[in-house]
Amino acid sequence: MKKQLLKTSSWINFRPKLLISLMIGSSTIGMASMSTTIQASHLSGSPKICSKIANLVLRSCWDEAREERSSKEANCLNSSDEEDYDDCRAEAREDSRENRSLCWEQRSARLDLCDAVGEGPYDPSWDPEDFEEDPTDLSTPNTYFPLVPGTKWLYEGDEERITVIVKSETKLIKTDEESEEGVNCLVVNDLVEEIEEWGDEGDALEDTDDWYGQDLEGNVWYCGEISLNYELFEGDEPEAPELVDLDGSWKAFRDDAKPGILMPASPVVGAVYRQEVLLTEAEDVAEVIDINADGFIGEDECENEFEAADLDALFALCNGNCLVTNEYSPVEPGVFEHKYYAPGVGMILEVGQDDHSCVALVEKTDP
Repeated sequence: MKKQLLKTSSWINFRPKLLISLMIGSSTIGMASMSTTIQASHLSGSPKICSKIANLVLRSCWDEAREERSSKEANCLNSSDEEDYDDCRAEAREDSRENRSLCWEQRSARLDLCDAVGEGPYDPSWDPEDFEEDPTDLSTPNTYFPLVPGTKWLYEGDEERITVIVKSETKLIKTDEESEEGVNCLVVNDLVEEIEEWGDEGDALEDTDDWYGQDLEGNVWYCGEISLNYELFEGDEPEAPELVDLDGSWKAFRDDAKPGILMPASPVVGAVYRQEVLLTEAEDVAEVIDINADGFIGEDECENEFEAADLDALFALCNGNCLVTNEYSPVEPGVFEHKYYAPGVGMILEVGQDDHSCVALVEKTDP
């Protein structure tokens, strides 16, 4: 990932008052009292923890690519036709080359991220006392991501409809199974459907329950998700979406996953923050690039046409104060999206930076 925007970014540490402070450029971790410094042995000197992680994940990626090639070549042996067997092995070799190339690209993207956020370890604290006890009744919902049960956003994109609904259900997130307390996170459903025309009944492509918690300062934390991914297979009778995997699913503090900031309470231009952390699976990152937008920024535009969305009406919601973020993931190097958020409304527009394909808000329903 060779994006100069990242090189000039600064890390901003969103946290409740008493959370651990991760001190960029230093190996110390300041605890809640701020009067005691704990020095772990692996942090002594000036270690490049973030870069070391990128290199270790590269090694793991290589191993996975090698294992996948071996598995594919093993399956090739079941072919009784010599030509089919040769084609199968050739495909396995080509897939392996592509996978190893992707491993290198991901490493480069992770190192770029290290330049943006610093070399310190990512180890946020998780104290239930620093969070809203009842997320279904927040004292002051985050203005750019208002979590109010019953709120519904309807979006339109290229042959897809996205429906986001804030449920009244909660999910308790604990640091481990033995903990007696945890953070209550609100459940938000995100349904992606494939459609041909806007009014059509859609076929589910992805059905996800996301878990979000808001701290006392108004930062919205991403605590995990369960994602059901579906696929349509041509020729099936009847043709209906089939559940193919749970890729993208993760839960904070399970399998070394850690929560991240989905939306800061007070965004600052240049701030870069991790939205989720489960290496190789969930590594979304966001950078604040504007907080006073009233229309497209830079070279943004929408190449696709909409049947229901009205871009002029959407930008009118900004009143000169729309937040714009650049969101990406080292897992998918080179893929960037600009997301526009209107105060009191939430996300109104998403612009893909490779093809300028957009997803736009069609309707927002308040409870």
